[in-house]
Amino acid sequence: MFSGVINMKVREAMIDVRTVQADTPVNEIAREMAEKELHSVVVLDKKRPIGLLTEQDLVREIVAENLHSADMQVRDILMTEIVSVDPDDYISEATELMSEHQTSALVVMEHKKILGKITMKSIIQHEEMLAHKSSYTSRITAPIHDLYS
Repeated sequence: MFSGVINMKVREAMIDVRTVQADTPVNEIAREMAEKELHSVVVLDKKRPIGLLTEQDLVREIVAENLHSADMQVRDILMTEIVSVDPDDYISEATELMSEHQTSALVVMEHKKILGKITMKSIIQHEEMLAHKSSYTSRITAPIHDLYS
């Protein structure tokens, strides 16, 4: 797995990231995450990243504890620390970090600025896109007689 992307840079497979302020009501961000199918958002205290809010955090802290999310702010349930990676790191380094920290998402940062995130899903999608592109390119460049034999 990941043989096609393992030696590529993180910036090639990173995706956009949604940020949210720590004082955002939990019910608002939970609704947005559900509507936009966001699995995680970066939580900021003003401009400083302080954590990654995941779907799992919402389930563990709100649903499992039967709490009323309208009365809570994101900072009240934040459990996941920020684990970051540089955009010029290799994807192999990113997957090692994910494994080490038991997370499926890393925040991509450069000079303390958030550029995006990289997830196991974005890595897999990038690899699939490369495989499809390679397959398409090989069909286009195949000799004509190979196409009709």
